[in-house]
Amino acid sequence: SRPTDHTITCPECGHKQVIVLWRKIDGGLDPEVRDLLVAGELNVFRCEVCAIEAFYTLGTILYTDSARRYAVQYYAPAILEHDDLMIHTFDGEGRVASDGPPEGWAGWYDQDAPHVVFDFDEMIRYIRFRERLHALMELPVGVSVPHALPEIA
Repeated sequence: SRPTDHTITCPECGHKQVIVLWRKIDGGLDPEVRDLLVAGELNVFRCEVCAIEAFYTLGTILYTDSARRYAVQYYAPAILEHDDLMIHTFDGEGRVASDGPPEGWAGWYDQDAPHVVFDFDEMIRYIRFRERLHALMELPVGVSVPHALPEIA
């Protein structure tokens, strides 16, 4: 998915400026964008007037890695204060509700709900965890991590 421009008002000085925001990222298809995300360079508001810096999102970011076949979705913690939104977003198991997947999800992804996080740093840790796990299992990119490992004799 491509980023979109949004006009943001600085919470410190009130200056309005346009920033680029990402809502969906596929690190398997676009490793350069993945690297920017992990480095904390995506969705950052840097005020041209007062120089305040802050992470900014429109409420959610979906990160998929189509090459390693996993997904993680960040939700702004403010969702926890909105019961109606919670009920329509998640099922009883805490997974993203199956009746409303975001437009443009990859076909392989239909069967597996994303790992849900409410902290941006946790999202980055999860991405690093899945990449490291994939590397430790010495799986070629394009092969998903098996759900159950074979028993060791």
